[in-house]
Formats: sequence, structure tokens, C-alpha cells
Amino acid sequence: MRFIVVLLLLSMLGCSTSRKTEDPLIVHGVIGTSVTGYVIQETDQARYVGYVKNGQPHGQGTMYLKNKMILIGEWNQGELSGSGIIISIDLDNLAVGNFDQGVQQGKGYLTANGVGFHGEILNGVPSGVGDCYQKAQKTLCDPLKTP
Repeated sequence: MRFIVVLLLLSMLGCSTSRKTEDPLIVHGVIGTSVTGYVIQETDQARYVGYVKNGQPHGQGTMYLKNKMILIGEWNQGELSGSGIIISIDLDNLAVGNFDQGVQQGKGYLTANGVGFHGEILNGVPSGVGDCYQKAQKTLCDPLKTP
């Protein structure tokens, strides 16, 4: 089921699961600052498949971190910026929406501790009243206010 959700989210972002026609530059280790284009990079801590500019993720790309996080979307100077998805497999968390320098901002969706939230997100935290989803039930809530 999660695989289907991820594929749907990718299609919403305009991503494709089809093979790239451009041959990637394959790099094991640090990318030089003069490198620009489509790459497959592997380091001790991560794998990145996508575009780089001046050696940093820039444009569409996917980063797989060894701590079981996946970052998918638009990158700007090494940071997830624009439409994106962050999946934390170990923590069972998901963030979908817009990002500014790696931090979720604006209308979006995120999950934490088994509760989903759809609404305004400010600096990666729910902001105000939105739709909360828990155990197949949708309710209006403000996750930061205690009952």
C-alpha cells in the first residue's frame, strides 16, 4: 500500500519512474564543485540520483540516506526546495508539500506518531486548524493545542 501511495505522490510532483535517457555521471564519493548535470552519486551516508549544479543537488532528484530517509523533489543548492516529499521509514513519518531550504512550509501534509495532518505548515510544524487523520477518521483539529 505504501508503495502505491509513494507512486501517486511522485506522479503528483511530476516525477516519473521511467528510465532517464541521459547517461548519468557515476560518482563514488564527493562530487567536484565543477560538476553540473545528471549524476548517480554514492557516499558512505547517502545515495543521490538526479541533477547537480556546481557539485550540489540542484533540480529534480532523489536522495536515499542511510538512516532510512528518502528525500524526493526539487533541489536548490543542495537543499530540498520547492515541491517535495520526505519519507522517514524508521519513524514512519511522511511530509508532502513545499520545502524551503529543507524545511516544510505552506499548505501540505505530514504524519507523526500515527496522526496525519493536512493544512498550513510553518517551519515544519502544523500551524492552526487543519484536517487530522487517525484510524481512518478525519476531524478538524489544531495539533498544537492541548484538549
